[in-house]
Amino acid sequence: MHVQGDFVGDCDVYTAHSCHKAWLEIVNKENLGGALERLKKSVYNPLHHFILKAEKNCIMNTRRVIAISNGIKEEITRLYGVEDKKVKVIPNGVNIEQFNMAQRKLYRKEIRTQLGLGDDEILLIFPAHEFIRKGILKILDAMNSLKNKRLHLLVVGRDDQTRVRDVIEHYQLESNIHFIGETSTIEKYYAASDIMVLPTLYEPFGLVITEAMASALPVITNKSAGAAELIENGTDGVLLEDIKDTRELASQIESLANNSAKREQMGVQARITAERYNWDAIAQRTMNLYNEILTSKRY
Repeated sequence: MHVQGDFVGDCDVYTAHSCHKAWLEIVNKENLGGALERLKKSVYNPLHHFILKAEKNCIMNTRRVIAISNGIKEEITRLYGVEDKKVKVIPNGVNIEQFNMAQRKLYRKEIRTQLGLGDDEILLIFPAHEFIRKGILKILDAMNSLKNKRLHLLVVGRDDQTRVRDVIEHYQLESNIHFIGETSTIEKYYAASDIMVLPTLYEPFGLVITEAMASALPVITNKSAGAAELIENGTDGVLLEDIKDTRELASQIESLANNSAKREQMGVQARITAERYNWDAIAQRTMNLYNEILTSKRY
């Protein structure tokens, strides 16, 4: 029996898409969202007692754990004290047919026309639902410091926009920020974009990272994001050393925005990397683990 996500029964294989215990640590350490947010996320919230109990049960009462990144594996072994050999890292796959370089020819002009953008303007894409946690305020800070009128940000996802729009208005960036909400055809918006930016505080993996890479987009993200492990810094993406350093983010955005050849080269390499993580390859790695379990003694 293979379980995806937390539940209360026993299983043979459990895939950990995140580590809730580690996330609670980060919330308290980073003062995320202020005192009210910390209270909502604290151990006093009964919901977290249930989630932590289910998470612990799944990890401790399974033969093997699949972690979707090395970061998740480290968190599980450290916080739950399980042996290293019990946890196998198998990353999420990406649909390389849905997300591909050819989409650019099909949709770039169409989407940019809808947004009122010319082909010479630089479009950053920020695909996320939790805007603050995923780093939108850092992007706005960087855009404000760059003062580049040709630089636009496309926000794809759903979340409360109140705080974000206050910052946009404060920086007078209203004409450079475009919200489109949730979409079932995000590949069209990758095709219209030049750079994907995700300076996230905590990201167990980040499917949008590999989706953007498969779409031949250069990605700027935090080095601690799960999918960042697939990126060779400076070759097929850019990894931020200090997530709190807006100057570093601004510098990396400016470097790519001002160099179309660099964007193109990095995007091509990103596509090559993403192809190695197609779903067929990931399915085979999972089957190999099943066979390993079937031919071994019970853990």
